Amino acid sequence: MINLIANDEKCFPISCGSLEENGIKIDFGESLVDEGGDIHLEKVAILKPDQYYNTKNFAAPPKSADGVILVRDEELYHLYVAELKSARRIQSVKQKDINEKFTTIINNFFQKDFKHIFSDSDYKLKSLSLWLICDPVNIRSGANNPHVYQQKLKALSSMKGVLADYALALKTFSFKGITTPIKLMISPPTIEQDHFIEHAADALKQ
Repeated sequence: MINLIANDEKCFPISCGSLEENGIKIDFGESLVDEGGDIHLEKVAILKPDQYYNTKNFAAPPKSADGVILVRDEELYHLYVAELKSARRIQSVKQKDINEKFTTIINNFFQKDFKHIFSDSDYKLKSLSLWLICDPVNIRSGANNPHVYQQKLKALSSMKGVLADYALALKTFSFKGITTPIKLMISPPTIEQDHFIEHAADALKQ
């Protein structure tokens, strides 16, 4: 499956080696990077749907999520769809727009425009993750300062009710037999080959 993407003429122009927008990003753990710190191209494929839709081929480009990541885990695959938002006030990000972006990926990108890769190909999904990645308290700024980091964690914890309420309006999607909602994640989550690590997860526990 990874090789199929690497050799596909439609995928090549929208392939990239990382996923980051305005400081909001996804990290890749040691199991998915080579000695130079670059993603292992036989284990990971990263696609940017916007680069496909925002072209002259679409008079009115549909809204789409920032990235699609496929990770090979032995004979199975983990599929991630991510939208990256740097807005300090998550309430300013319209849930309707987020839902529309993920709808484009599930209904158009996976099942129409890149159907030959994601719908027709003979592969099995182990997991499907839909992420709205944000950092409303700029917690990443305290990564190298334990005191600042703890303050940021407290600020994030105080927002968990707001974030939970916001997430209630995000849609749930199904693809290849897996059903999952769009989930709020704090930047940067870290993807490993057989799992992912949710940054600051304890601060958001109810």
